[in-house]
Amino acid sequence: MGGLYTPDCVPIFVYLNMFPLNQPEVLIANATQKFDEKEILKDAATLERTNELLAALVDWTKKLE
Repeated sequence: MGGLYTPDCVPIFVYLNMFPLNQPEVLIANATQKFDEKEILKDAATLERTNELLAALVDWTKKLE
């Protein structure tokens, strides 16, 4: 599946009792402009979105416990 799936797959995930991670990727447009020379993310909007995705990953991981 290459990390991508369609809504048609959702019933299969439910049947198999799977917990798919929605939006697992982080795509950063113009990344060379959003990181400094030490590769630290300096773009506030991108940092906020990345933090949201990490928080979602934490919540998703807790479902597996």
